[in-house]
Amino acid sequence: MLLMLALLVACPSTSDDDDTTSDDDDTTSDDDDTADDDDSTSDDDDDTADDDDSTSDDDDSTSDDDDSTSDDDDSGGDDDDSGDDDDSAPGLCADRDGGAVITLQAGGQTFTWWSTDSAFIDDCIANLGINGMYVILSNPVTPGDCDPQWSFTVEPGFGSLGNSPPFNPACLGQPSDVESNIAGYQAASAGWCPQAGIIAVSDQR
Repeated sequence: MLLMLALLVACPSTSDDDDTTSDDDDTTSDDDDTADDDDSTSDDDDDTADDDDSTSDDDDSTSDDDDSTSDDDDSGGDDDDSGDDDDSAPGLCADRDGGAVITLQAGGQTFTWWSTDSAFIDDCIANLGINGMYVILSNPVTPGDCDPQWSFTVEPGFGSLGNSPPFNPACLGQPSDVESNIAGYQAASAGWCPQAGIIAVSDQR
């Protein structure tokens, strides 16, 4: 018995840490900084509650992780990779169903609206990213809807895509052209048909 006690005193334990008296640098129960190890999932050097890679804490937010589906660095409600976020359906129309939130780009400007025309939505999805098409929409109406940039929107039940210039050029123009002359577009009764590309479709049917 005395020999065993002598051996225990002579050989240091592997359960002690250089900085604390309770654990080792390589165990998962204590860390140099707080209560856990750098490699464990229960504590992080940047936050005392969770790990960088866990789904319950985020370096930029105390409620979620960069990769989780419930928080986004740029928004308190969503994640860039799932659900709804800065890169998908705008917040004003994200909670709707039975249609799609569509965004076009014309002359460096974007316009986002709500569409319930299923055939048109399918065409927009099929032609996503193709530039130079004519997006044939209804006459502009006020007030605006899904896009806070503009004070107008278009009727949700009408839309088509075309490869040829429209018969009536009065419908051409960028979003800013419509914004500055909504009454003129309405009086022409030619609709709005910007030469544009569909850059985003959030299908919420």
